[in-house]
Amino acid sequence: MKEHQHASAGVLTRHFGSHPRTPARPGAPAAPDVPVWEHLGQSADCIQWIDGEGRLLATNRRGLARLGISATETMGKPWSLVWGAAAVDAFDAAIAHGQGRFQACRKNALGEVSWWDVLVTPMQDARGAIVRLLAIGRDITGARKAEAERGRALARERAARINAERAMRVADEFAKEFSHDLRTPLNAILGWLDLLKQDRSAATLDKALEVIDRNARRQVQIVTALSDMSRMVAGRAPVEQRVVEDTLGIDASPLGADKHGEGPGNPLPQSMPFAAGGSAAELSRPSGEERSADIATLLRDLDVLIVDDESDVLDLLGRVLEDAGAHVLAASTAPEALRLLEEGYLPHFIVSDIGLPGLDGYQFMQRVRSLPGGVASTPAAAVTALARPEDRRRALLSGYQAHLPKPVDSAELIATVASLTGRTGGGPGAAKRT
Repeated sequence: MKEHQHASAGVLTRHFGSHPRTPARPGAPAAPDVPVWEHLGQSADCIQWIDGEGRLLATNRRGLARLGISATETMGKPWSLVWGAAAVDAFDAAIAHGQGRFQACRKNALGEVSWWDVLVTPMQDARGAIVRLLAIGRDITGARKAEAERGRALARERAARINAERAMRVADEFAKEFSHDLRTPLNAILGWLDLLKQDRSAATLDKALEVIDRNARRQVQIVTALSDMSRMVAGRAPVEQRVVEDTLGIDASPLGADKHGEGPGNPLPQSMPFAAGGSAAELSRPSGEERSADIATLLRDLDVLIVDDESDVLDLLGRVLEDAGAHVLAASTAPEALRLLEEGYLPHFIVSDIGLPGLDGYQFMQRVRSLPGGVASTPAAAVTALARPEDRRRALLSGYQAHLPKPVDSAELIATVASLTGRTGGGPGAAKRT
């Protein structure tokens, strides 16, 4: 076998002998006669005869038209000139193994591109010698285009899914931030309203009106900012990023960058049982004078440390727990609270926010659990605007025994403290811890 470059087209071709001694292959078809060729000539496929040296002997009329070639230009020329180098390997395979196959792209004189699947098989005489080869090419342009379109459709679907997932993450992050900043003032409003039901003295009324007014106006700002953002998304009105950041307390680029390092949030309140002592909902909640009398002694002589960076929340939680008989010490940051504990303050219970500046509530409780002495085992509850199940799970894994979502119900908070300090029965005051 010899290889050379065809002078007229620069296509690699191989010339073979006539293979007179090639043994007959079982079931190999004999060379067709003229009527058979006439029949094949009507086929919609491209039918070609090739001699044993790889030269093109004939192409049916449909094939000539589909390929955009002429019989005079291709007759007796290397078959590979029509199909390219892939035809050489297919020819070799047909001689050696009885069949060769390849796919090739063709461009006609008009620049139209078509794809072909070509099968080539040897034809033998009565003695088993290969006298010629039959090549049948089928136009697969439509199938290739359909395959390419499926690929493009899959790519579009993948891109759409990625965009949708990204949009969902952004929406979830925004919901977390919005939930946090909406729950905080709501917690103060509902808490002081609950206090007013028990105490309508002038001092309490003045304090409640001040807190409720301030936090209601804060909620109006939040809702206004949300409305502005909605109009901005709809393309109806611009909104300054600074306004969104200042009002909602978020970094609007990208949404969800937590200024206090909190985890994901959820705008929907959850009914959240705590880890020890059952659910606070299991405790009875009396009303009126009976409720006030019971609450006034339920947490008697308990020392409670409250940690929250919102002054209104500190005031509210402190008032609720003091009305139940507890002694409250407040800290506005985690480092401040840790300093109190390290200096010897030993509370019976710790109530902490999660969204604290700098050192967050998760890190704070992990530090508490690593402190020496009895303080490491102090029961604690997270009172937070982060209310999803994963937030509760993270809080419990950080060392809290209870997770109460804001706005927290005052009775729920008192019941939680009572349960985790063994006071659910309203027993005698606890002794100082040492």
